[in-house]
Amino acid sequence: MSSLLIWYFSRAAGAVALLLLAIATMVGLIGAAPRLGPERRALVQRLHRSFTGISIAFIALHILTVVVDTYVSVSPLAVLVPFTSAYSTFWVALGTVAVDLLIAITLSSLMRRKLKHATWRYLHLSAYALFPIGAIHAIGVNGSDPSQPWMLGIFGFGAVGILIAVTIRYAQRSKTADFRHRAAATAHFEDLGR
Repeated sequence: MSSLLIWYFSRAAGAVALLLLAIATMVGLIGAAPRLGPERRALVQRLHRSFTGISIAFIALHILTVVVDTYVSVSPLAVLVPFTSAYSTFWVALGTVAVDLLIAITLSSLMRRKLKHATWRYLHLSAYALFPIGAIHAIGVNGSDPSQPWMLGIFGFGAVGILIAVTIRYAQRSKTADFRHRAAATAHFEDLGR
């Protein structure tokens, strides 16, 4: 396979991975909304895991093709250790940070039952950073791709979709918290009246 073909394949795999990562984030946010019933929550969590798994496969394909490509010089070490790439050091380092973060999130999810809930939750909340880091990595490394309509579509869809999902999740969460607070206050005042 020619180096140019590998380069295009790597860029395509990275773009698809970014899109799938955005979808996985959106679905994960929606799945954590308090108003979902148990069956819907289970379905949404399965979708979240599926999109995450597929995005990890495309990230692995992106990394593999970058490492074997002879046009750019990205070593296997640079995949895991930031700022060790000879090619586009800063921008590749952002991709490396995203990969390291994704590895930590994935391992914490696989070990969820062995971790304290707060530990797992804080690690999992760091997933909010994956799409922006991946998008900035793509902007810095790809030269002309970020200005292409299809890539602008991925950036826009991901950013707007994640913002909408965050808004829905936390709006529902605050309504649930308000309801619980009012119910607790009502119960408290009823107890005072006895």
